[in-house]
Amino acid sequence: MKKSIAVLLSLAFAVMASAQEEWAVVGISAAWAQSDSDYTSSFETQMLMGSVVRILETRDYWVRVCAEDPPYEAWVNEMALVRMTAKEKSEYVADDKYIFIKSSGDILSEPVSSAERLCDFSLGGLVRIAKDSKGRAIKKGIYRAVILPSGKIGYVDKKSVMEFRTWASTVVPTAEGIIATAKTMLGAPYVWGGSTSSGVDCSGLTRLSFYMNGILLPRNVSQQVKCGVDVPLDALEPGDLLFFGTAATPEKPSRLNHVAIYIGNGQFIHSSQLVRINRIAPGYPDSYSRQPLCARRILGVGKPEYLLSSYYFPE
Repeated sequence: MKKSIAVLLSLAFAVMASAQEEWAVVGISAAWAQSDSDYTSSFETQMLMGSVVRILETRDYWVRVCAEDPPYEAWVNEMALVRMTAKEKSEYVADDKYIFIKSSGDILSEPVSSAERLCDFSLGGLVRIAKDSKGRAIKKGIYRAVILPSGKIGYVDKKSVMEFRTWASTVVPTAEGIIATAKTMLGAPYVWGGSTSSGVDCSGLTRLSFYMNGILLPRNVSQQVKCGVDVPLDALEPGDLLFFGTAATPEKPSRLNHVAIYIGNGQFIHSSQLVRINRIAPGYPDSYSRQPLCARRILGVGKPEYLLSSYYFPE
C-alpha cells in the first residue's frame, strides 16, 4: 500500500512539474545561441523562427534554453523569444504551419508590397498559418496570412512558403536538390555558428542543405561524421559528405574540423571564408589547400531516422 501511494505521489509531482515548465518559441528570423549570457561569448549556432525551446534559467535579459533539434543548451537574448506555458506549447506544436522555402524575405503588416515590414524570415523557418472562421488558410492575392510567434498577423508572398506537413511528406531527398540548395548560398560569408543563408559555417551549410531536402543531420562536424556509411574517397557520388582535418599519428588520433558536400567532377561546395566551390585534386586554380580524410554517404542508406517527415510527423 505504501509503495502504491509513493508511486501515485511521484506521478502527481511529475505532472505538476511538467505543468510548471516554461517554454518559448523563437520569434525572430534567426536567434543567436551563445555559450554564456554575454554578447562577447562565443556563438554556438542559430535557431530559426518557430523553433521551440525549454527555458532553464533567466539572467538579466538573457535566457538559457534547451533545444531539441538539434539538442543543445545555450543562452539567447530574451527579445528573440516568446514565452509559452506547457499548454500553449502543446497547442503551438499541433498547429498548422508554413515553412519558408526562399533564402530570405519579409513578413509584411498588410498584403501589399508597400506595407510596413514586421520582420524578416530565413530559409527553413516556421510560422503558423492564419485561418478564417471556417478553418481555411487566409489568402489575399499573391499573399498568405501568417501568425507570428508574438501573435501578430503578417503577410508573406505565396511563393516563399509551403504548408509544412505537405512539404515534409512530399519532399524527396536527392543529390541534385541538396546541391542546388547549397548553391543558393554561394558567396555567403563564413560565420562561426551561422545556420542561415545569409551566413553559415561549414556544418551549418551541410545541415541546412540537407534539411531543406527532407533530411535531418546533427549540427556539428563531430556528429555528422557518425551519420550514414563510410565511402572510399575513390568512389564518391554527388551528395556525399567530405570531412577534413588533421590526420592521425602514432601519438594522436585524427581530428576532423571541416565538412563539405561533394558535387561531382572532383569538386565540392563548402563554407570556408565564404560559401564556394573547390576542387579536390591539387594543382588547379580552384584547388582547395587541404585533402579530405574521409567521406560519408547519407542518401540511400536506409536510415529512416534521418527523414524530416519521420521526426516531425511520426505515425
